[in-house]
Amino acid sequence: MLFKHSALNTDWQRHKVATIRWRLFHRPGKVVRHAGSWVLKVAADTADLFRRIRTRSFAQAMASP
Repeated sequence: MLFKHSALNTDWQRHKVATIRWRLFHRPGKVVRHAGSWVLKVAADTADLFRRIRTRSFAQAMASP
């Protein structure tokens, strides 16, 4: 519950954690080889969503004693 309220936007908060996990990890993407390494290419909005969730989760973890 704390994760949903602190790391997610209001439109994602109404879902159960299992639904959130399913929707996040079933985003379309493509694995490609670029300059000798593997890269996951996803849409810009998906990358921004993951970045926001990660940043908010990290801030919440640092704020907790």
